[in-house]
Formats: sequence, structure tokens, C-alpha cells
Amino acid sequence: MQPAELKDEHFRVWKELQERYVTVIEESFAPLPVFRVPLFDRGMVGPDALRELARACFGAEDPARLFYRGLTQTIEKDQDGYLVSLRLPFVDKKDVSLTQKGDELYVQAGDCKRNMLLPRTLAGKEVKNAVLEGGVLKIWFRGEADDR
Repeated sequence: MQPAELKDEHFRVWKELQERYVTVIEESFAPLPVFRVPLFDRGMVGPDALRELARACFGAEDPARLFYRGLTQTIEKDQDGYLVSLRLPFVDKKDVSLTQKGDELYVQAGDCKRNMLLPRTLAGKEVKNAVLEGGVLKIWFRGEADDR
């Protein structure tokens, strides 16, 4: 049974919350695909139940196949330093904030927060600038020349 099929008024608020969470999940993981399964009337425990859940989730698709090709983030080096690009579709510039602590970069986008462990080459570098363009957050880190 899908939440939309529930007609009982008792579940009205629950259904609204679920739809909001689904939207947040889809926005948070875009462009990665998000699979939905129906609401089951029991806990999905054990091999038979898990097979049923897999059929409901993937249908005739092979669950072992690659469902997305592409990069959700990139790191590039140029003469001025490093550029980290993160896909953040459906986000307004005013809703984005960055915090850097040691080798971690915290990206807050609305209600979603992503902790990104920085590679060793960026761990000691400070963020120089950041802009949001076309659903991509571009973050520039200082290069070696800036470290002197």
C-alpha cells in the first residue's frame, strides 16, 4: 500500500510528512536515482521478505546494474589553486553556507547538510571563494602560491 492510498484522516499528517521527506531525499541525492517501495503491512525481515522488497523496488531491473553514470562532485587543480564542484540542484544561493574544520568541509543547503572529507591535498587549504551557478556549487581553495 502506498501512503497516497491511505484514506484514513488519522494518516493525513503522516502522508504530508512522508511526501516532504521524499522531496528532500530526491533533492539531496539528485542526480542519483531514488527508488520507492510500497508501505508493507509487516516488517521486511528474512530472505523471503527481502526478495519481495527487492522485487517491489527494482521490478524487472537488475539491482546489480549501474543506475547512474556521471560525477556528483569534481576536484580540479589549476594555476590559482583547487576548484571543488558539487551538484546542488534545487537550492537557492541564500540557503547555502560553508564551514571548514580541519580536513572536513560542511556544506549546508537548506535543511540538508553534507559533510565532505577533504582529500589530503585540500586538508590544509582555506576556502578562497564560493559561488552557486546552475545548480553547481563551485568552491575555490587557495593554492600553494597562496600558502607562502
